[in-house]
Amino acid sequence: MIGDPAAPAPASRDDRWTLAAALALSVLAFAALVFIGRGIGFFYDEWSFVFTRRGWSADTFLQPHNEHIAVLPVLIYKALFAVAGLSTHWPYRVLPAALHAGIGLTVFLLARSRIGSPAALVAAGLVLVMGRTAQNILWAFQIGFLGSVLAGLLALLALDRGRRVWACIALVTAMLCSSLGVPFALGVAAEQLARRERRTLWIPAVPLALYTLWYLGYARGKSDITADSAAQAAQWAANAAAASAGSVAGLTIDWGRTLLVLLVAVLLVRAVRQGLGSARLTGLIVTVVAFWGLSGMARSLTVDPSASRYLTLGGVVIVLVIVELLRGTELNGRALAVGAVLVVFAGLASLPALRGYAKEQQRWSGIVAAELGALQLVPGSAPAGFRPDPTFAPQLTAGQYLDAVSDLGSSPADSPAELPRAFNEERQNADRILQALALQAVPAAGGRLTAGSCRPLGATPVDVAVPPGGLRFTGRGQLAVGVRRFADGFVNPPSPVPVKGATVVRFARDRSPVPYRAQVSRAGGDVRLC
Repeated sequence: MIGDPAAPAPASRDDRWTLAAALALSVLAFAALVFIGRGIGFFYDEWSFVFTRRGWSADTFLQPHNEHIAVLPVLIYKALFAVAGLSTHWPYRVLPAALHAGIGLTVFLLARSRIGSPAALVAAGLVLVMGRTAQNILWAFQIGFLGSVLAGLLALLALDRGRRVWACIALVTAMLCSSLGVPFALGVAAEQLARRERRTLWIPAVPLALYTLWYLGYARGKSDITADSAAQAAQWAANAAAASAGSVAGLTIDWGRTLLVLLVAVLLVRAVRQGLGSARLTGLIVTVVAFWGLSGMARSLTVDPSASRYLTLGGVVIVLVIVELLRGTELNGRALAVGAVLVVFAGLASLPALRGYAKEQQRWSGIVAAELGALQLVPGSAPAGFRPDPTFAPQLTAGQYLDAVSDLGSSPADSPAELPRAFNEERQNADRILQALALQAVPAAGGRLTAGSCRPLGATPVDVAVPPGGLRFTGRGQLAVGVRRFADGFVNPPSPVPVKGATVVRFARDRSPVPYRAQVSRAGGDVRLC
């Protein structure tokens, strides 16, 4: 039997100030993430929820998303659709920040009965400053992963306090957030077996049974696990473990490999000398190995093992493993000071990665908002399958988007008044959408133009203002037409426009008073501008 040595009771005076400090650190981390993530909007997978999860059928909640169960994230998004709609994204964005803060606070509560309150504050601090997990803590869609991690930690806290029913409920919650609940349930099962408490195996068995039923009903046959991906799983898992170890110190995977080797060496020495020593340590190791192994089997061929969304669970468990290795050790003031310095170093070292991801997301969000603003200026001109941005929002098509806007009564798009004030890159993309959708070539009224009023076009582009009635051309051939309305210059590739006799090139009318300019040149044949 692997025992759990009794942890020293922390002093009540320590409890008071360190609990207040842990709460303060968690609130500070929450506020910092909300501030750093300002300006981030709906991105990538979030659009799938907007378009496919607005109904109330069983499939709406139970269909997998990239193999993951997503019942609770879908429910949360649906509630926010009803309350906040699509016009503002901050209610969505505060969720991952709040979950991250909750994870840090729970790590403190788990650690303080093992290593004392001051050292537990260091452990919580390391988790709260893990900025290399940027994708999880800034992208609202990752509430599934973070929800599983927080609920899994709450299950461990409930076990520490002898609340078995609550531990089971927490594991079920973890399972309903994402498939990351599976490693936590396996870890709890290993912990109970290590304690030889087989009668309590129902705690992980209930969520695992529910997950199995869901998998058989909705996810069977949809797995990304193949023979090739499974063959690369071990190498992927090793690299993911190194990346997670590095993230705890705010460092890259290269430094993480060294830190991981040191941690494994300590574990091996301890195992040889006295066994693993605690059931909790056994459970934590099973949890993280299952996570890295299962993730590697599904993602080894498609995802970088150092991708930030795969770092939170591994980093948190590594911190808790270190806590278990130090269990019962009373750290002196010098050791605590070193820990505090490490927290500050880790936070500063990971800050560039966090801010870099935030700026990237803000840029993408601004571009998509401008593209959607241009789309909504001329909604009737867009085919249902038109994709405004295949790069940043490949799930988004004009038909689905306009249906969602109509259904929810709100939109994340830039308004006609906001488009002229957007960044130039955003305005350039708005012009690209208008060039694709609003540009029209129609026969001139009467079918004839006076040749004497027309001038031949060459290959050199001519910049002209577009009058309300459009530009008039005659001849036979093809034009190259570039469009500028909101941007500072012509940057998008010109569109080919055929000219067969008297032709008017015009733009669909909309609510914006900003005039169009066009850059026209002859791409072939004999074409004249009148």
